[in-house]
Amino acid sequence: MCDSICWVGEHVYLAVTGSEPMAEGHCILVTKEHHANLPSCDEDVAREMLNLRRMLTGYFKAKNNTEPVFITTGLFIRY
Repeated sequence: MCDSICWVGEHVYLAVTGSEPMAEGHCILVTKEHHANLPSCDEDVAREMLNLRRMLTGYFKAKNNTEPVFITTGLFIRY
């Protein structure tokens, strides 16, 4: 996976996927440390993730006049 990482932030990295992409340009945003889901992340981690999503949206709008689709997956937290 290391060769597919295209951006590394303080808490999050962006990677392209070569294994069965859902669509052209399919990439993944992943936190460096494990979190069950975005709402359970620290504020700094969530902020970086959302800022990266905004940057990607701006990029796709400027380049292709399209918008990316973001799908969030995660686990439910059990108490």
